[in-house]
Amino acid sequence: MEPNTDITFHTVSDGEWDSTVSSITTGNHYIILTGNITINASTPTGQDTFGGSAGLNVTIIGNGNSMILSGNDNLLNIRANQTLTIIDVKLIGHYGNNGTLVGVNGNFIMEGNSSISGNSISANGAGMFIRSGGIFTMNGGTIFDNHSTAAGNYGGGVYVLSGGTFIMNGGTVYGNNADPSLANTVLTTGNGAALYNGGTAIIGGVTVSTGAVENTIEVVN
Repeated sequence: MEPNTDITFHTVSDGEWDSTVSSITTGNHYIILTGNITINASTPTGQDTFGGSAGLNVTIIGNGNSMILSGNDNLLNIRANQTLTIIDVKLIGHYGNNGTLVGVNGNFIMEGNSSISGNSISANGAGMFIRSGGIFTMNGGTIFDNHSTAAGNYGGGVYVLSGGTFIMNGGTVYGNNADPSLANTVLTTGNGAALYNGGTAIIGGVTVSTGAVENTIEVVN
């Protein structure tokens, strides 16, 4: 069998993220984290982590390490016709941010012990925002401690816009918050604390209705 030569491997330590991302333009790529990395506003609102190239397929292997947002806006934003998979990566935002931690216009896949946590914004979808045409597949990991803090906000953990799709095959969404003025218990209820589904959501193989899902969602696989 001929080896697959259409795969490029990158090892990334702190301070090397920007140069690595700018070198990725086409093909299939594996980014291997050798330690925790801090990213200063990697993807300002409206920009894409891996630029405008269509057809990219990128996998980040975290080895339990963290990608930490130090600036404001998105940590990751996946363009339409691009696929990003994270395996054993901890994505960490911060309170008082002004953008969702992960924005999805293309395909985003979450595997292993990955997590999305620690982001707070005064808008919908503090943890995940799945836009029209975007698909988020959660095969494992956790989404927790994300807060959409203003009155009328929805989807503290995951927000699915009309035309977007959330497929949850495994993992847990817990301890998130949306519109605290409506919360009965801090961090567990509100306007779709775990999930607000305005598009398509398939949880454990079951398609759920549009609307808000409070408290904890867990799928054991």
